[in-house]
Amino acid sequence: MEPEPIRVVQGPDGPRVAAHNPDALRGSGCATAVLLIFFLVLSTFFTGGGISLVLAGEWAGLPFAVGSGYVQVGVALIVWANRVVARSLDLGGTVTVRAVARAYRVYHGVRAGCFVVLGALAAIGLVIVFVGAADGKSPVVLGLMLLPAALMAGLLLIVAGLTRALCRSYERHYPVLTG
Repeated sequence: MEPEPIRVVQGPDGPRVAAHNPDALRGSGCATAVLLIFFLVLSTFFTGGGISLVLAGEWAGLPFAVGSGYVQVGVALIVWANRVVARSLDLGGTVTVRAVARAYRVYHGVRAGCFVVLGALAAIGLVIVFVGAADGKSPVVLGLMLLPAALMAGLLLIVAGLTRALCRSYERHYPVLTG
């Protein structure tokens, strides 16, 4: 099915396009705020614990510090981008082209950052395994040392999946703007 052509109108603050679902966009601030609170509460303990472990000389805490820190920043950027689009909504049900394009770029950037941090976590995990094996640690202890990296990888994959869904939604509803 061919998507409807997007009609761009000139508004006082620049070009505007019809919002796909204005009512859902108005309520997106509350929904994303709940998401932000959930991820911030969930990952704050991991960030603090990871930093504490690294400061104490336990490098197994590094995945907690890096992974959960990025999750916090990434989710905050997603909420900010949603609010940018929601704030540009007017009574006619249109949003600014600039806000849609900015949000789309933010979603792509957060997703790319998730994969960069996943690569860093994999590298940290390999270093932990090699250093632990050289120190003569048992496989069980090495597995427990890799648990933080696996947990943070799961959270990062959730955030990457969320941004993928947001990008696909924008590509479906605003194909000309997301190019």
